[in-house]
Amino acid sequence: MTAQDQQRSMIVGMDNGLIVGYGTSADGTFFAYDRECPNCFNINQIPVRSYKISVSDFGIGSCANCHREYDLNNGGIISKGDPGNKLSRYYATTTGPYGRLTVQ
Repeated sequence: MTAQDQQRSMIVGMDNGLIVGYGTSADGTFFAYDRECPNCFNINQIPVRSYKISVSDFGIGSCANCHREYDLNNGGIISKGDPGNKLSRYYATTTGPYGRLTVQ
């Protein structure tokens, strides 16, 4: 994060990271999720540690720390692992592959 980023009034994502893309279902819905694991990441922990979600080609996000898997094509719910919080989803639109991305 740069000094200019710190001056912005809103940074999206718990640790300034997002997962964005089209779903693999037939309707091709556009998604945006927080990239941090909602069950491992704690903004109040000192030092703050990042627990980034990695994404497979099949729309499954996984956390290497807690080993939960999240279904990105189904609202970010936990599809494998211990019960907990689903991924934080943001409203997002895009004008195309090389266009503008808007996240709210």
